[in-house]
Amino acid sequence: MEKNTIKVSVIIPVYNAQKYLEQALESVISQTLRDIEIICVDDGSTDSSPQILERFAKRDSRIIIKRQQNRFAGAARNNGMESARGKYLVFWDADDIFDKNALKKMYLACERHSADICVCAGKRMDNESGRVYRTRIYLNKKNIRCAVPFSRETNGAHIFNFTTNVPWNKMFLRSFIEENALHFQEIPQANDAYFVMTALFYATKIATVSAPLITYREDNPDSITGKASEKENNLCVLQAFKKTFERLTAENTFDADVRRSFANKALDTFLYSLRTRRSTQSYKQLYNAYKNEALALFGISGKEAGYIYNKKQEEDLRHIQEYDADTFLLYKYRQSERDYRLLSGNILVRVIKQLFRL
Repeated sequence: MEKNTIKVSVIIPVYNAQKYLEQALESVISQTLRDIEIICVDDGSTDSSPQILERFAKRDSRIIIKRQQNRFAGAARNNGMESARGKYLVFWDADDIFDKNALKKMYLACERHSADICVCAGKRMDNESGRVYRTRIYLNKKNIRCAVPFSRETNGAHIFNFTTNVPWNKMFLRSFIEENALHFQEIPQANDAYFVMTALFYATKIATVSAPLITYREDNPDSITGKASEKENNLCVLQAFKKTFERLTAENTFDADVRRSFANKALDTFLYSLRTRRSTQSYKQLYNAYKNEALALFGISGKEAGYIYNKKQEEDLRHIQEYDADTFLLYKYRQSERDYRLLSGNILVRVIKQLFRL
């Protein structure tokens, strides 16, 4: 395939993904947009993933295999970008499922609006039950307060809040990525946060596709994220936000609205990270790091009522500023007892019971 005919480069980091890799690749090679290249970067797999990649490469000449020592998904995506030739880039995961029209719909939206980024809706699949359900977190239209396409200039107060920091529901104009020297952090977890947030910040036109085109496999312990050690990489999220904040604050266009959007994104991510900690040690480490450093650094604390968009998160913030880690854990446990939606198997509840021997 000639360089100028490649519309989209699909970059897929692969690490010990044998269980779901075939299903993912089938949904990639079946895309109705045919003028694509598929760059699979094997991140030092020790299972049968390399053999699966070789088998698919023999079936489809559009598949390119690159190999590297185990350096995690961020390094693999950067590796793939180095050789990408498509007009647009997508970064898909080796355990997800992709609607056959995903690339075509996002490509057409980008072309129609001359967009730097296109964001689509998504679904989630419970890895144990197989249940698939739609969620608005990947494309929350309530946080798009203007006409599409938009940018930080027209939607600054919510530029980081209408989607998540995952890259797989987004298509990026390659020349835009290169002009702004954007890259993934090469850290074990949250390596996509810096890339996605800086891209959203710099984009002059962001398009959307309302259809849920990607099915994300949640709670997969075999995913690249799932394999990263929580104990050793507990502060990766904070590291990602600090790097993003450092770059954005160097720009004159990081105005009050965008700062508010960033502060809300940081708090939301912080609270989510706390909910998903699996040990009291990692919980306390993360809690103290955010309370003692991030809240002030990112401009989250000391703001007037209503600065935080979500009332429950605003209440949590107030308690975080007043409580130490143990007291906040106990507060959340008591709160969960009043909430019938929180099941006893919830990770946060298990951590609290472990700490207080309840």
